[in-house]
Formats: sequence, C-alpha cells, structure tokens
Amino acid sequence: MMDNREHAEKEKELKRERKFLQNIMATVPDSLVVLDKHLGIKSANHSFYELFQTKPQKTIGSKVADLLADKDGKLSAKLAGLFGREDTLENFELRYLSEQLGERTLSITARGVIVAEEEEEEEEELLVVIQDITERKQAERELYTQSEILRNMKEGILLTSSIDRKILYANPRFEEMFDYEPGELIGKDVSILNAPGERTPEEVAAEIIKHLDENGAWFGEVHNIKKDGTHFWNRARIWEFEH
Repeated sequence: MMDNREHAEKEKELKRERKFLQNIMATVPDSLVVLDKHLGIKSANHSFYELFQTKPQKTIGSKVADLLADKDGKLSAKLAGLFGREDTLENFELRYLSEQLGERTLSITARGVIVAEEEEEEEEELLVVIQDITERKQAERELYTQSEILRNMKEGILLTSSIDRKILYANPRFEEMFDYEPGELIGKDVSILNAPGERTPEEVAAEIIKHLDENGAWFGEVHNIKKDGTHFWNRARIWEFEH
C-alpha cells in the first residue's frame, strides 16, 4: 500500500502524462478522441470537432457508436476488444453518412492507454485516431478506372519520364506489340524500343519536342525494334505533359 508521499508522486506523474496527452491532441491535425471502458467519449481535440461539425457539450458523454452511426456494431466490437490487450486497431474503414457532411469514408486507428494505476487497480482508456480519407478513396477509384481503360485500349500506350527517359508504364497492347512480358519494360530506357539509325535517341527526342503542336503533341512515323530484334515502323502520337 502506498504512503502519502508515494501517492502524491503518483498523482503528479499522472497529471504530467495527462497534460502530455492533451498537448498531443491539441497539436496533431488528425481527429483524436478518448473513450472510456464503455466506449463513451471523454475528450476530443479541435480537429475532431471540426470534422464532425459538433461541439463538446453535444459530444462528451455520448457513445462513439452513436456519433459514427455504427449500426452493425462491428467497430464497437473491435474497440471493446482492445481493452486489456496490447493490441492496436489499424485503419478500420467506416462508411459515414450525415446530413452535415454527406457520405464520407473514415479510417479508424485505436489503442488502449493506461491512465491510472494504483496497487492492483488500473484504469484504461482508448485513444482513437479518425482520418477522413474520402478524397483519397475517390482518387484510388478514379485511378483504378483510368488504369482499366488503358489496359483495355486497342492502341499501345507508353508513359516515360522526360528526366531520365525511363519507362514508367506500358499497357498490355504495347507490350504485345513489342513482344515483351507484362511489366518487363518498366524501368528500362525507352531507347531500347528505337531502331538504330544515323541519329541518336536524344537527337530524335529533341526533334520531336521541337515540332510539338499547340497541344503539346506530335504525330508521325517512328522506326522501332521488338525484343527479338525485328524492325518495324509505327504511326505514333506523342504528348509531352507535366505530372
């Protein structure tokens, strides 16, 4: 059993830890919320209130399941399962719908934190990080759609870097035209596709750039070489654009 001095020192230590946690919550840009063992909201930072467009008096004491509209209870079950375990809930995605925000996609990360410990008793809370990843998920969907369009095009598509001339992307049709395996061209110098001639690949590239039209495009015939050394001519359209 602790004497008065040990108890006072323990109280000071807990206050320092609490202050440290509060400082972290106040400075990080992500939405942070602290939950008690009943998954009630004990505190939250400014980013949290901004994200959910609410105020402390309407939030503190309420259940996180009600705030996040966790109707199927899957998130609540995972959060409750963290108590008493050295485990972390990582990047749990939740579809969130509200009148103020509309439909959003949230990423939830949580871990238990010991905030008090006396003899054999201890108090544990959950520190929950909530990120709004709606724009990122939308960008991923758009990128996937664009990728599928490129993959299924009948024309060969090649993307290269204007800095080091390395091949960044080749769609299946382009790989088929030049007899390369899927992904085999990635990282190679684009000059391996140009048939040897009187001018160097650098001179050919400079000539093309010199004759780009008002849309930054060039259209004409190019002398290429397949993986097995076969020479052939292609009608190609080349664009220069900034990423």
